Amino acid sequence: MEKVHNFNIVGSESDSEREKITNELNNRLNNSRSLIPEKELDRLKATEYPKGPLETAAISFANEYSNLLMRQAGVESHNIPTDNYYVLPKGEYSRITDSDDSSGFAFIPKKAILINALECNGKPLKMALVILHETLHCKSFLSMELKSDESDSEHKVHREGVAVKSSIKNDKEKGFKHEHFRGLHEAIIANLEKRALFEMSKLPELQDEIARLNTPEMIEKKKKISERRKISAEDLVWVSDVSEDNNFISYPRSRFVLDYICDEIQKQFYNQYKNPEEVFQEFSNAQFNGELLTIARLVGATFGEDSFRILGNMDTDANSAALCLETLKKLRLKNL
Repeated sequence: MEKVHNFNIVGSESDSEREKITNELNNRLNNSRSLIPEKELDRLKATEYPKGPLETAAISFANEYSNLLMRQAGVESHNIPTDNYYVLPKGEYSRITDSDDSSGFAFIPKKAILINALECNGKPLKMALVILHETLHCKSFLSMELKSDESDSEHKVHREGVAVKSSIKNDKEKGFKHEHFRGLHEAIIANLEKRALFEMSKLPELQDEIARLNTPEMIEKKKKISERRKISAEDLVWVSDVSEDNNFISYPRSRFVLDYICDEIQKQFYNQYKNPEEVFQEFSNAQFNGELLTIARLVGATFGEDSFRILGNMDTDANSAALCLETLKKLRLKNL
């Protein structure tokens, strides 16, 4: 059985409890469906769409690409089984995820990925990108906090990639939950998604779609949508030929902040990093091995005291990213 080395457990439970949870995670990498209650599994089987050549190829690509990133981060790679991906009708998708408008959702501890068929079916490149995005989430570093007493119904995600959630004890004492580095976490995932686009576009199952998107009519339409929505043309990866429906690489404002940070770190450590891409590799590594110390030191040395904490407060919305960027720019000027 594959062993997952970018996974750990925090809490005061016994070694046997830790081993039990670790074994459960490893089982999910073999077949998550065996862990789903039979009644629920029957419902999923009855409603899910069959996966065709496109979905199968996209899952294979997503596993290969994410495994390379994991190896670069120094952790053992593993595949998410094809059966752990569910393409569901919107109603069923919304019932499980409690979301009406998202395209995909990763149940990270369960190593299961749900795809909203209404948002992705008939849109080959979008389907492939959503599969990749959620796979990257599922392969990210994971830390579970074990329940502190019998009143807790389940264990809690403590770390996901670079994102850090408040502890069970803190939630109980303060009466609310909080999270740090969510904006950075999503920016890293989306940047990795964007970097994979060129190689993904070579999949035989996507060639008809790529040809359609590269016609003069579609290129012009993408340009107009890009200008109207103030989104980089590089980020706008899919448009409909019959409507204004479109798809772009997510979290553009958070990614802009991350790109700025990488640029400034490279300038600060020009003897250590030849270009900003080498700096970004440090953030990618942290996403998969969970080691925050390197990026914390780089950010702190470049932007000054408290800058890493400020970055940790950046959420995924545009306003939060803009505020974080403004603050970091001011700190950078002081730290030059």
